[in-house]
Amino acid sequence: MFRFLKMRFDKLLIDKKIGVGRDINFRRYKIKISKQTFNKYLIKYFSFIEDYKGRLYFQIEVDDQDKSELLLILRAYYCLYLEVYKYTFKIHITFPDKFIVKKNIRFKNHSSGKQGFLVGKTLYTVNNNYNTCDRLKGIPLWDSLDAIEGTELTPSIQINYEYIDPVYKA
Repeated sequence: MFRFLKMRFDKLLIDKKIGVGRDINFRRYKIKISKQTFNKYLIKYFSFIEDYKGRLYFQIEVDDQDKSELLLILRAYYCLYLEVYKYTFKIHITFPDKFIVKKNIRFKNHSSGKQGFLVGKTLYTVNNNYNTCDRLKGIPLWDSLDAIEGTELTPSIQINYEYIDPVYKA
């Protein structure tokens, strides 16, 4: 179902090899990253990645001055799942399809009819149907993969990273 999420890492590898051909404009964040800067990041931080078969993630150390733009590129442009520890990024090859709630989530002004999600609840990665999710802060999740009756749409709500932990396949 979410095979495209692995393809995002493949896209990173392709861009690393051939570079990006245009500037990247993030309208939501009012940031433009030139293709020269973007390609510099690809060489500086990802030149060591060749074969990732059998690996679950890579870790990179980032410079303070590059951190915010790299986070934007990896989360918003490539839609990768990464864990951030001060100046270390743990970049996952595939996007987790399940998460566990680690802090209670309460909904305010949300028409889902749900009150929120409690600690321990399993949530599933779903498509961001209307592109409303701010990937710098969170990801679109829901407690089931069932589509809304009469549509092909699965409900979702942005859940911020600090409220969830990924579930890895054993």
